Amino acid sequence: MYWENNECAFETLFKYFSAKTLGGRLATLHFQCEHEVTRLRMPRYRQPSSLTQLALRSVADFVRHIGQQLLEMAVYTPTQKYGRKNFLYAGDMSTNTLHGIRESSELLFVPQTSNYSWEALQQFLQPGLPQTLAIKVASYLVDALAHVMKQYEHICYCAEVIDHDGGVDIIEMLVLTVVHPRLSELVLYHCPDHLCLALCKHLHRLTELKVLKLRAIPTKSIKLAVRDLVRSSVSSLRNLVVFVYDKNCIDSILEVMSENCLHLEYLSVRFSKKVTDQSVNSIKKFQNLRTLNIWGTFITQHNCSQLLDMLLKLENFVSDQEDIVQGVTKCTLGLKSLITTNFTSPRLLVTVCPHLTHLTLHGVHCSLNQLTALSRLQELAVSNCDFSVIETFLFSRGEQLVLLKLKEVSAVNIKFITYCAQLETLNLSVCSYVSDRDMPFGDLSSLHYENLQHLTIRGYHLRNFDILLSAYRKLKTLNLLQVPVLRNKVIVDAVTVGKWQQLEVVSFNECGCVNVETLKLLIHSCCNLRKIVYLGIENLARSELQELFILEQNLKKNNLDIEMVFQKETTP
Repeated sequence: MYWENNECAFETLFKYFSAKTLGGRLATLHFQCEHEVTRLRMPRYRQPSSLTQLALRSVADFVRHIGQQLLEMAVYTPTQKYGRKNFLYAGDMSTNTLHGIRESSELLFVPQTSNYSWEALQQFLQPGLPQTLAIKVASYLVDALAHVMKQYEHICYCAEVIDHDGGVDIIEMLVLTVVHPRLSELVLYHCPDHLCLALCKHLHRLTELKVLKLRAIPTKSIKLAVRDLVRSSVSSLRNLVVFVYDKNCIDSILEVMSENCLHLEYLSVRFSKKVTDQSVNSIKKFQNLRTLNIWGTFITQHNCSQLLDMLLKLENFVSDQEDIVQGVTKCTLGLKSLITTNFTSPRLLVTVCPHLTHLTLHGVHCSLNQLTALSRLQELAVSNCDFSVIETFLFSRGEQLVLLKLKEVSAVNIKFITYCAQLETLNLSVCSYVSDRDMPFGDLSSLHYENLQHLTIRGYHLRNFDILLSAYRKLKTLNLLQVPVLRNKVIVDAVTVGKWQQLEVVSFNECGCVNVETLKLLIHSCCNLRKIVYLGIENLARSELQELFILEQNLKKNNLDIEMVFQKETTP
C-alpha cells in the first residue's frame, strides 16, 4: 500500500536519499527552484528538474559513486588482505531480502569495509515497488552501472590488472540493485559486454518482463555465454511482448520461445546468420506477431512468403529477400509497412498489399508507376536506383506523402519533389542531381513545402543551395552532412527574414564555412533552438576552436537550454 502512489514513492525515495547523503540540501534547492520557476519567461532557459528527475538522478549518482569506490578497493587492495577467502557476506542474502530474488545458496562477496554502503544501496529498490517506478529506476541504474563498468576497465588497465575476481563479484553485486523482480522492460543496447552478461544471469527471475532488447556482443566467449543464458531463460519469460536480439540469435532460441512466449508482438533478429529456415515453424506459432524483422537472416524467399500467409496479424515486415510477395497465396495481406530489396514486381505488390502506408525499397529495377494505386501510402523510401522510376508516382501521388527518403538515387529532379506539398520529412542522401540549368530554382519560392519539419541532406554540390534552403519555413530539425557549398550567408539570410523561427535541432558536419558568429546568430534568433551539432572541426584554427569552447561555456553559464555537440579532439 505504501508504494501504490508513484509520486509518493518518488518523494519518499528522494527525501530518504537527501537526508542520508546530502543532508537535505538537494530537497531545499528543489523547492527554492519551484518558487522561482514562475519568474522564468524565456522558453530557452533550463527549467528546474522535477522531483522525480532529481530523485532518480541522485540514486544513479550514488550507485555510480559507491560502485567506483568498491571497484578501486577491489583492484588496488592486496589480494592477501582482501582475497576471496577474506570477503564477507553483505547482510542476509536470503530470498526475503534484496528484492526477494537472491537464492540463499548463491554467494556474494564484498569487502568488509563496504557493508554499510551496500546496505544503503539495498534500500533503494524494495520488493513492493510498482512496475512504473521499478522501470524508471532500473533505466537510470543500468546507465550508472555502464559508467562504473567502463571505469573499472580503465582502472584495471591503468593498474595493469587483466582480470580480478573481486571486481567481477562487485559488478554482479551492483547488478542486484537493478534486477528488480517486477521489472517489465530491460534494454541492454549500450551496456559493456561483462555487464550485459551479469544482467542476463538474472533473466529467469524476471517473470513479468515484457520487453527485452539485447545488443550484438563482439567478444566470442561472452557472446556464447549470453546466448546460452537467453536460451535457458526464455521458458520463464511467458509475458514477453517485444524481443530484439540482432546478429546473435539462433534457431534454438526461437524454438523455445515458440513454446512459451505466445504473447509476442514484436520480433527482430536481423543479421542473425544462425537464424535459418528451421525457425519458420517456430515463428509461425507467434500468431499475435505484428512486427517481424528478419533482414540479413538465412530465411529464404519461399519461407518469407509462407510467414506472410500464416501470420494473420502481421502489420510490419522487414526482409532482404527479393519479390517476397510472389509466393503469397492469400488474396490480400494486412501489411501496413514493408521493407524489402531488389524490387521487381510493383503490380503484384499493389494487389497483395493494398493497405500499405510505409514502403522502403532498397534497389529498384523497375518503374514504380503502378504504386499510384496505393491510396494510403504516406511514407516512401527508395535507394540505389534512378530518379526516373518514381517521377510518375510523385507527379500523381506526391501530395499524399508525408515522408520521402532518397538514398544514392541518380539524376534527382527537385521539380518533381515540389509536388509533395504535404511533406513533413525529406531525406536526400548521397544523391546526384540534374544540372543547375535544368532545375526550376525560380519556382521554389512558390512551390515550397509548407509542412516540412525535418530535412536531412547529405552530399550536395550544386551552386544554388541557398535557394533550396529558402523554400522551407517550418523546419524543426535541419541535418546537413558533407555539403561543401553551404555558406554563412545562406544561414544568415534564412534567419534574418525569420524563416527558421521553429528550428529546434541543427547539425553541421563537413559543411563548407559556418563560423562561430553564425552559430551565435542562430542562438539569438531561433527561440526554440535546443541543440547544435557541429562536427568535423579538426581542421579549424586554434582561435576558432577556442571561440567554440567559449560559446559552449557561455550557454551553460547563462543557463540556456541549448546543447552543443562538437568534436573536441581529432580521433585517430
